[in-house]
Amino acid sequence: MHGIDYIALYLSVAFMCMALEFMMALKMNTNVVSTAEVVIFRRLTTFSITEILTQCLWLIDSAPRFQFPRPVQYGYNLIDLICTGLICYFWYRFVDMNLTPRENLLHRRKIETVFRNIPIITLVTVDCMSLLNHKVFYVSAAGNYIRGPWYFIQVACCFAYCLIVIITLIRSQIRHTLNRRIFLVYFVFTICPSLGGILQVMLPGPIPIAAIFFALGMFLMFSELQNRQINTDALTGLNNRAKTSAYLAARIPHAGREPFCLFMADIDYFKQINDRYGHVMGDNALALVADAFRALAKSYRTLFVSRYGGDEFLFTVSLEETSPEDLMKAFSESLKNKLEASDLPFQLNVSMGYTIAYDSDLTEKQLISRADASLYTAKNQNHLQR
Repeated sequence: MHGIDYIALYLSVAFMCMALEFMMALKMNTNVVSTAEVVIFRRLTTFSITEILTQCLWLIDSAPRFQFPRPVQYGYNLIDLICTGLICYFWYRFVDMNLTPRENLLHRRKIETVFRNIPIITLVTVDCMSLLNHKVFYVSAAGNYIRGPWYFIQVACCFAYCLIVIITLIRSQIRHTLNRRIFLVYFVFTICPSLGGILQVMLPGPIPIAAIFFALGMFLMFSELQNRQINTDALTGLNNRAKTSAYLAARIPHAGREPFCLFMADIDYFKQINDRYGHVMGDNALALVADAFRALAKSYRTLFVSRYGGDEFLFTVSLEETSPEDLMKAFSESLKNKLEASDLPFQLNVSMGYTIAYDSDLTEKQLISRADASLYTAKNQNHLQR
């Protein structure tokens, strides 16, 4: 293909990728993932778009009878290399946050966190030093990009994060925390940038391939997160409100012969937690309560739990399996254990109210209204006791 035609083709594909990533960044919100994951995902798209732009500059610079000044050439090549490293780093952070159990993240040793940050610190350092010593890259007098003897450090640091991601993925599979479909999505999300990186290293010069492969992987991951939103709450991983309505619609008609208890619960003074400690810490509080429910679910076969909205949780259990009082006591113990194992800088108290469904003629709205009234009675009692 003629040089000008190749440049025009790549620029077209590049602008399509940038538009796609910009759209994903706008649509990625706390309805899809947690606040921290939104921040990381948007950083990923920012660095990816920046890298594509620098590679577009490189292609324009390679056009016949056109050349940027050498300081500009050094500038966009340096930004491209650093963005590559930052993409790998935040890509690892995003996968790690999604696949590593929250307890492991909270109790990860500081030395391990420091160790995981060494590759990106090393990469940025040697890339910046290359402006002076030309060890990672340099631009010749003719304007050609040339890799230096330290370029392998750039490659090693990037693939260090690829290796960590692969190890995290394997561990999740061993723990059986991923179903086959989710595993395949994360596997492709891992392979796409790795394959693009390998091709880019094998080809001479900063051939703009890795960024496009990475954009493809991000699109696949974004699509999966959007699909997950249908029945799952992004932050807690519990059932969401839509799933709750479908569950109750199927459960209520059998309440006459299979009575169940419907609970409403929320976190006391949750707004003050957000105001004082920030929304990320508020997200951690919600996730911890969800973890307490998940631990409880291991002991109760009929327990159904959902995040109903905000800091409200709805859950049900068959009366044949346990009494409301015993379940609330068991939850209090589970929450206490999770709090003791966490590093949250505050205590949590969860108020609960419930109603019993004996009648199959009841509606979802009536049941929830009764449980909600019981919840606020319990909250008022808790406030008076304090």
